Amino acid sequence: MAGRRQELKPARRREALDQSALRRLAGYNIRRADVHMNQHFARTLAKLRVRPAEYSVMLLLDSNPLATQADLAAALSIQRPNLVGLILRLERRGLLRREPYEHDRRHHILSLAPKGESLLAKVNRVVRDMDRRVTRCWTERERAQVNALLLRLYGPG
Repeated sequence: MAGRRQELKPARRREALDQSALRRLAGYNIRRADVHMNQHFARTLAKLRVRPAEYSVMLLLDSNPLATQADLAAALSIQRPNLVGLILRLERRGLLRREPYEHDRRHHILSLAPKGESLLAKVNRVVRDMDRRVTRCWTERERAQVNALLLRLYGPG
C-alpha cells in the first residue's frame, strides 16, 4: 500500500490552482481583501492587544458619547450576545466604562475610560499608517473610489 501512495503523488510540484472563475466574483475578492487587511491588522496591533472589532467599538464610542450596546451591535452588525463578551473584555482591561442610562435603567451608556482614550490615540495612528501602507498600490482617488463603492454595497440606502 505504501508503494501505491508513492505512485499517486505528482512527480513535480504543481502550478498554483487556476482561480480565474473565483476572481470574477466580487464577493470572493472582497473576502480575500478582508482576510488580507485583517492579517495586517492583527500583526500590526498584536503588541497593543487590540482586535479589529475592539478597535471598531472604541472608535465608535469615541465618536458617539451616548452609545448603548444595542447601538454598537446595530452599527457593527454584531450579534448582541457576542458584543457582550467584547464589551466585558474592554471593561476588564479598564478601557471603557458602563453607566446606567438615566432615562431607562435597563440600558447602559458606554464610554471610553481615560486608559481607553490613550490607547485609542495610539491605535488610530498605527491603523492609519497600516491602512496607507497596505493600500499603497492605490492612488488617493482610487482609495476614495474603493471606499465609496464598498459603502454603496453594504451601507445604508
